[in-house]
Amino acid sequence: MTETLKNTGATAHVVATTLMPPLVEMTGESEASLIRTISRNLKEVEYEPEDVKSAITELVLKIIDNDMSQYVDAVKALEDSLKDMGLFANEIQEYIKANIPSPPTPPEE
Repeated sequence: MTETLKNTGATAHVVATTLMPPLVEMTGESEASLIRTISRNLKEVEYEPEDVKSAITELVLKIIDNDMSQYVDAVKALEDSLKDMGLFANEIQEYIKANIPSPPTPPEE
């Protein structure tokens, strides 16, 4: 399906956001856990690494905006995806710090 969408001229962003709902429905997995799958699929059909990184980051931002309980899993999936793309740990941390908001602090009791 990823290749079919790419062949229509769809950007990595469009493909990533199009794939998420049916993958959640078919697998029953959380959106955060599917980030790795979508990232891998985008790379396999040869989207540019920067486009994949941007599309996956956009997915993570949407996930945490809609469901903060997935924050840790979504950021971990982003880290894993960036590592798979060949980024080093320090580059990954800098990228996340620059592009993903900090987790909310729990209310004080």
